[in-house]
Amino acid sequence: MAGRKPKNEPMTKEEMIEAGQQNKGTRIYKAQSKEVTDKAIRQSISNAIADVKRFDGRQKIQLEDTKAVKAIAENYLESCAVNACFPSMTGLAMALGHTRTNLYIYMQKKQDDETAIFLTQFHDLLADILSENALKGNANNITAIFVLKALYGYKDTQTFELVQGTPFTEATADDLVQRAELLD
Repeated sequence: MAGRKPKNEPMTKEEMIEAGQQNKGTRIYKAQSKEVTDKAIRQSISNAIADVKRFDGRQKIQLEDTKAVKAIAENYLESCAVNACFPSMTGLAMALGHTRTNLYIYMQKKQDDETAIFLTQFHDLLADILSENALKGNANNITAIFVLKALYGYKDTQTFELVQGTPFTEATADDLVQRAELLD
């Protein structure tokens, strides 16, 4: 134990400097952070430019063609897996040659349509992918919460609608059985 300090003894200034120099290469300082951020922003914009160029002459997939929509959605998810990026309705819409707003309008107006049902399920799947990855620490929790609320309809609160009727204390056994059956 020669050369080691007792557990509760503070480090000297020299020991602090030495420890700081050993860790110097592992920290990202403000200047480095700015460079990394700038590079990421440039890459994001370059990707968007490439997307805009791909819009020229692309045929829209007819949303009524459920088989084609499913095939494009599957290809889109596979490309997201290869590129390790989170899928989104905006990305799917671009892959289909549509806008995100157009997909949402289609889903709302044709709720019973096979494609609309698939798109709604796909929308829920995207929310599940994001929340699952946030829970596993693969996504920033705060950002995930924001996106889930803003794009997927998640809420912090629940609302309950009170229904007037016979209180449970005054209900007969038959009343309670009837109420239970309504829950199914």
